Amino acid sequence: MRIELPETQPEVEALREKLASLARRFELGDVTPKRYARGRQDLLACLGRAKIATVREAGETVLAEHHWVEGHARIPDSVLRETAQVAESLYATDRRLFRWRFQDQSAPSAALVDGVEETFEDRWYKDVASMDVRRLYRWGEALAGAGIGAAALLLGRHHGLTAYVLAGVGLFGILHALLMPTRWIAVTSRREGDEPWAVYAARTKSGRALLEEVERRTRSERG
Repeated sequence: MRIELPETQPEVEALREKLASLARRFELGDVTPKRYARGRQDLLACLGRAKIATVREAGETVLAEHHWVEGHARIPDSVLRETAQVAESLYATDRRLFRWRFQDQSAPSAALVDGVEETFEDRWYKDVASMDVRRLYRWGEALAGAGIGAAALLLGRHHGLTAYVLAGVGLFGILHALLMPTRWIAVTSRREGDEPWAVYAARTKSGRALLEEVERRTRSERG
């Protein structure tokens, strides 16, 4: 269920100012790209926890959290300018699961993605129906591989060795896309009309810890 956060959130505003300050220092060259990326991710994690703090019930405790970036939602407008990526954070408390979805600017000047708005939601454990493993086949990668392979065939007569290399790259792309699909977990709801929540990078340490906590709490709710 979508949550409308309070308008006045001093801690949230303080963290946003820290993010803006970090971005200014990065643009001035006072912070390296590596330190900027690490510092920004740390601040974003703190920002998510601060948002949760404004709506948590008395005694409700955060037990696990997991963060990931979905990737580019569109082709960049320009090769000279980065495009923001869609990021998600999940926070499991002892009573429910929170989801924060937003646009992650890897660089301060990164262009925002049209049509992607920041959302903050929760799902109570009693409303979780199941957590199912699903796989996403990367058809874009397969098509790109097929395109490279087709180009190799067209150039074969004039670029002998190069054509064979291109054909190999194209074949590898097709096989990688079809034989190694992206694995993700769907957290489905008992409530009619609720869309499944997708959990990516589920095999990471934080992903496993969060899913184990959700599974344990959901099982407990079922009795």
